[in-house]
Amino acid sequence: MGNTLTNVDPTLIAQEGLQAFKAALAPIRSMSFMPSPQPLSKYATINVPLVTAMSAGDFSGDYETGDSTVTGRQVSLNQHKFRSFHITDVENVKNPFDMMMLRAREASYAVAKAVFQYVAGLATASTFGNTASDKITVASASFDSDYVSDLAGLLNDADSPEMGRALILNNAYHLALGKDPAVKNASASGSTEPLREGSTGRIAGFDVFRTNALPSAITSENTVGFGCVPSAFAVAMAPVQPASITPVVNVVQVVDDETGIPLTYRQWYSAKTGATWGTFEALFGAVAAQTTGLKRIVSA
Repeated sequence: MGNTLTNVDPTLIAQEGLQAFKAALAPIRSMSFMPSPQPLSKYATINVPLVTAMSAGDFSGDYETGDSTVTGRQVSLNQHKFRSFHITDVENVKNPFDMMMLRAREASYAVAKAVFQYVAGLATASTFGNTASDKITVASASFDSDYVSDLAGLLNDADSPEMGRALILNNAYHLALGKDPAVKNASASGSTEPLREGSTGRIAGFDVFRTNALPSAITSENTVGFGCVPSAFAVAMAPVQPASITPVVNVVQVVDDETGIPLTYRQWYSAKTGATWGTFEALFGAVAAQTTGLKRIVSA
């Protein structure tokens, strides 16, 4: 008897995958991010608004002065990442729901990791600069909250916005930061999170994120992390528009209510191999935008 997929609900699996996908994309949500709730085709474009620093002036009788337009960047959805997984009929009858759910989390996380690596890979020296005002050079053993303050100072000197700043660090530098007495000691930081949860919390105006997925495009330049404002990158994402939906292939498009992050899940049964297949996929694009809005941390 054929597998009708009644034991593996695609909607439940898609929702489960969305949670892991959303968590892995936490650093990207701190960038200029414009998700589309509607399915789009590859190479469609989305206008991503960019918010840069503003200055105030003296009132001279007219409120309708200044730039009233929103600066934006057209971002092409030219990246399509996916990860497939499957269970056989034998595995299916043993514990199909748990098997699919567990693999769904790992597969959706893998797609999110690929998305993050593409965006982070844009943080190159050729794009964001390689002078003393563009980077901080420090070994992991010496990295602490003072260097984070120095990084904030570089962004301040570049007149970058102070709201929404993100600090993204590799494992070694995040670990060193967590060991800093100014961060770890609750009497100094006012928080027990670094000691109990391994979370540094906000430091020097940055939301801090740890990653083990910095791509070779920047690690080859000794980049171990970076601090940025949202306008440093423009990122767009949309659900994948399937060519067709048939009873053979189930396509579920889910959107996170809080962030608007979309994810597409498709599922089908192969009579040839006797396996139920699932695929998570993401359609997105990203470009470097405000090149003064990112400062790198390099090891040498």
